[in-house]
Amino acid sequence: MNQNTGTENTRYPQDDYYYDQVSGSYKKREASSPTGSTSSDRKESENGGGAALTALILALIGLFPGHFPFGFVLDFCALCLGIYAFVRRRKRALAAAAIAFSLFSLFSSGASFIFTHPIGGIWPSSETQEEVPRSDSPEAGQSDALSAEEAERQVAQERDANLSRKEYALSDQLIVFFENKNLTDVNLHMNVVFYNRDGQMLSIEERYLNSVPAGGRSVISIPAPRDRDYAPVAYDHYEFIVESEEIDPSYECHNYGASLEIASNIGSDGSVLAAVTNPTGLTFNNVELACIYYQAGQPAGITTQYIHDLAEKGVAEFSTPYISTPDGSVLLSFDSHEILVLETDYDID
Repeated sequence: MNQNTGTENTRYPQDDYYYDQVSGSYKKREASSPTGSTSSDRKESENGGGAALTALILALIGLFPGHFPFGFVLDFCALCLGIYAFVRRRKRALAAAAIAFSLFSLFSSGASFIFTHPIGGIWPSSETQEEVPRSDSPEAGQSDALSAEEAERQVAQERDANLSRKEYALSDQLIVFFENKNLTDVNLHMNVVFYNRDGQMLSIEERYLNSVPAGGRSVISIPAPRDRDYAPVAYDHYEFIVESEEIDPSYECHNYGASLEIASNIGSDGSVLAAVTNPTGLTFNNVELACIYYQAGQPAGITTQYIHDLAEKGVAEFSTPYISTPDGSVLLSFDSHEILVLETDYDID
């Protein structure tokens, strides 16, 4: 009998059916695996054979910089998939490569993040760290800031710059006018030193002038040097040392002289008589007035007077002063006069 070559690979139609004893009938067989496909290949695909390739791709993507923290997640997923594929023994070479790349990317990404992002103020990058200047360094803008002493000195200089004085030297005294262009009343403390031709000090006169009115004038008389018998001593020159301070209204009285209305004339006996009207509504315990006498427009003498308990109206009389001459004391002659309010004293609530 002749054998037909290739019958071993011949497939007959009946081979597609089998007898099912349970149902008692023939049933068609399922399609067989394609040529070249093995059960091991199917199991490899079913058991994660593609995990190694996926892990390798994820690990390579995670190597690119600038993906933190997304790249960190990719690397972690690649590591897990690589370990899974390696344990399942499917494409172990790819799985090992994926593990290696993912580990390398994880460490490099972590190190790069630590050195470029300060954690708790540690390891700041020199490129991103901003130098904060010391508060006591000139670069911090503190050079313009003034200490309390410097600020007070500056205020005093500005206050003194708004004060002016004019002195008139008489044979027995200095008559000094102060003008205050500040917005507040000021107190003055002064020392006047008189010298002879040799530069030797003859006398030192200390005086206070309180409540020089804001925007107004005040005056003071300073005696010239005298001997033990109270006779005038000739002097060559003098020096002024003046300090000023702003009044504190909480316990010092404001000068209301500009608010008072003053009318004056020369009386029958030659003295100056003054009537003062007070429209302020305050009752002044004391009002100090100064009468300046003029000869040909120049101050020639000065006297002071007080009005006590000035409520609405008060009066004052200024006796004509005497001046010293080589022939003795004589009554001052004058052709005009001026009255200034030196101080107004009242109860501060």
